[in-house]
Amino acid sequence: MFIEGRPISTLLRYRNYKAQPSILSRLVTMLPDAIRPALDPALLIEQFIRAMNNMAVRSIWLQLFNADGELDRDGKVAALKSVGIVPVGWGYCYSKNASTDVALASRLCGAYGINAFVADVEPGNIVHKQADTWDRTAFATLIEGLDAKLGKDNLGISTFANMRLHPDALKIMLIAEPYVCMYAPQVYWFDNLPATYYVRQTLETWRAAGITTPLVATVQSYWDLEERTPEQGIMECKVQEFISLFADDDWRKLIGLNWYHAGGQNTSRSGAMSDPMIDAIVAGHLNYKPYAPAISSA
Repeated sequence: MFIEGRPISTLLRYRNYKAQPSILSRLVTMLPDAIRPALDPALLIEQFIRAMNNMAVRSIWLQLFNADGELDRDGKVAALKSVGIVPVGWGYCYSKNASTDVALASRLCGAYGINAFVADVEPGNIVHKQADTWDRTAFATLIEGLDAKLGKDNLGISTFANMRLHPDALKIMLIAEPYVCMYAPQVYWFDNLPATYYVRQTLETWRAAGITTPLVATVQSYWDLEERTPEQGIMECKVQEFISLFADDDWRKLIGLNWYHAGGQNTSRSGAMSDPMIDAIVAGHLNYKPYAPAISSA
């Protein structure tokens, strides 16, 4: 499960998960911020953990930095670890910041006691109003530096889903293969029908390209009308469809599943991981799917 942005926003989304708010708690939410009692972080984390456990989530990917640098984690990483969530660091790695991002990932993972890291590398993505263009030298600096700090078994890469549509990304992914234990293609189905076919089709492009490293599919649990995704109700149906129709043979092509993302201040225009989505995931018992075994480099 991926946490977008500040963890506190995600924790607040789960504060009423499967709970019937009392009259007093409803009245408290109506108070001005200046006089509203502070929320207990421990209770927020407890509700968040309840939802994650119900969905059989075993790790949380935490956004540590983006193309502009370090993000504030609000001190929640240690608290999440203390209640059994395995944290995985995640950062958008920018071609112009290769050396800086290696240092950032190493420092932040060390500071928070995080052992694993996923580098998000998206060649051609628009950053600071220009294409994020990776050459072999810059990418070697990034991936070899991260490998030296974390080791292959603790390093993965997140990128675009379809390698046929992103030849620049494919060139980079082929270079990365000796250094990473898994790839996490971002399989966001938007309005592609059916979702299961879209996931299957995009994953096949990785194997067709000759990449044999294990895959963790990052699939879509968000809606955002400004990004022209379908509306919330349709995205909820797509989550249900994927869970119901993704076949055992498809699950065997993955070592895991990651949801993007856990939600925040959800509205009808944008948000993620609605209660119907959570209910579908819980009912799907995804922890019992026949995933491929992870492969250690040892």
